[in-house]
Parts: sequence; structure tokens; C-alpha cells
Amino acid sequence: MNKLRDRIRKATSVAPAPLGFGAQSRKKESSLLLLARGEKYSAVAQYIDGFMATSAKSKPGKEVTDRLVAGTTIDDGRDAVRAAAAAGYDFVVVSEDAPASALLEEDVAYLMPAPVDASDALLRALEPMALDGLLVAPKASITVREQLELVRLAAFARKPLFVSLDSVPESADIEVLREVGTVALLLDASRPAADFEALRRLIDELPARRRSRERDSIAATIPSSAPASDDEHDHDHDD
Repeated sequence: MNKLRDRIRKATSVAPAPLGFGAQSRKKESSLLLLARGEKYSAVAQYIDGFMATSAKSKPGKEVTDRLVAGTTIDDGRDAVRAAAAAGYDFVVVSEDAPASALLEEDVAYLMPAPVDASDALLRALEPMALDGLLVAPKASITVREQLELVRLAAFARKPLFVSLDSVPESADIEVLREVGTVALLLDASRPAADFEALRRLIDELPARRRSRERDSIAATIPSSAPASDDEHDHDHDD
């Protein structure tokens, strides 16, 4: 499995309640990924899960990609994606103006900046596309209105959110971002290492993900338009 997709799966899984005396010693899987934006991430490598380079010209190196998820931005089509994958990148960031052929490589994960002022219909059209996440950049302090917009993006597109940050947010805002569908936080690699250390600590201290009551209730609901069973018709005749 692609490394980014595997990390997303692990980050979004709802862990069962621990049982027994030895359960607490089990390593807790982080519920959010922390990515550095830019190539110069070596000073913060101990705090991050991966990085997003601004160009595919540099190769990340096997010693890096063995531990970190590596991504880069491309402007061209399928050949550029193949070249990025051959260089060791796990995911690429494509714009909506990139050639459609760029999305044809199944072994590469794809991110795209969320379309600005996208309608609900356009967001729904993103669902079947080969995108593994949407890049967004909300304001530092999340208001209810901004939260609703993030929920709309994640719900209609049915894609996880990768949130680009300018600074280290409060713990409560990080939890809000996670609850609306965020799977990764991105911070510029030029930020002080102390910022990455603080953000790593805040992520690791988050409470476990809560199971979605809406998802559980939908799964257990039978559509009202479902045809009546033969048994129901038999009971009608008995009356």
C-alpha cells in the first residue's frame, strides 16, 4: 500500500477500548500527521511524519523515505508523476489546471488544493476522482462559520483535509480541525524547531478519536423507499 494512504488509514482508525493490564503499554498511533512544507526539514525531522517539497528536482533519499512520507508539487502530467515516484516520492500535489493524465498513476497518492468558492455540486464531483486529500488553509483561530465550511468541504467531496498552518494553533483548535475531517497539519519547514516540537506534543496529547454517531446511525438505517418484504404482504392478507 502507498505509504501516505497507509498513514491516513492508521490516523483515522478508531482504536478499541484498551483491555487488560498490558493494554496501556501499547504504542498509541497518532491521530494526525505532521508534515513540513519545504525541502530543508532536517532540523525538524525528529518531530514530523513527512514533508512536502516545493519541487521534484531533488531526490529525498532512501534513508529519509524509509521513515518519512515524502511528497512534492508538480505542474505537468503523467510523466512528471512517474518521475516523482521514481525519485522516491509517495504523493504529489496537483492543481486543478494540471493535465488530467497526471491522475492516472495508481501507486501514487494525490493531493489538490481545495477549489476556491466551490459549489456543493463541484465538491460532489471530486468524490470519484483519484484524490487522497484536499489542501486547505483556514485562519489561525477557527470560528463556527469556518468550521462549517471545512465540514462542507470534507462532507461533499468525501476527502480528508490537509491543513496548512502559519503558526502553532491552540490545542482546542487542533481538536476541532481533526473532528471536521483533518488528517494532517502542515507547517513551513523554515519555522523554528521549537514550533514543530510544540505542535508534535499537542498532536500526541489529543484524546482518542471519537466514533461518529452519524456514521453509525446511517449504517444501521434501512431506506424508507425499500420494497416491502413478502412476510409483510402476508401479514396484510391475514388482516
